[in-house]
Amino acid sequence: MKRIPLTIRQAFSFAWPIFKKRFGLFSAVLLTIFGAWVALEIVVIAGQRFGIFLWAVAHLAFLVFVAGIEVGFLRLCLALQNGGEPTFADTFTHLAMGPKFFAGQMLYLLMVAIGLLLLLVPGVYLAVRYALFAVCMAAGETNLMRSFQQSAILSTGAKA
Repeated sequence: MKRIPLTIRQAFSFAWPIFKKRFGLFSAVLLTIFGAWVALEIVVIAGQRFGIFLWAVAHLAFLVFVAGIEVGFLRLCLALQNGGEPTFADTFTHLAMGPKFFAGQMLYLLMVAIGLLLLLVPGVYLAVRYALFAVCMAAGETNLMRSFQQSAILSTGAKA
């Protein structure tokens, strides 16, 4: 199957009308993440006397929750791209993928950081090659390593 390159202009022309039409949905997702951050800050400030353990657990829980919301947000975007009509509640249907998605984000960060430390070129190469792992996971790939492999396949021939 031959891929047709997509320009930035084409992507923007497609996405902007959808964004304007569904602005409330996108805003609600962002406000949910903001609300989770406010809750995190309240827990951290109120629990200062419990020390670093509560701080660490609260932050980890926040990051895993936000990762689950990110999966839901990516699923919303994919549904909109395919002509679907997702709702705000759909954002929360994939929260269970949060820990795996967070692990993938940490693995991606580690790979790119090590590549950048070794030399700039390997870091950029890894960043481009595996950047689509999140979209692959959101599109239904449940295995973390396969999502990285699928990202590598999709990014074949891409240039930074």
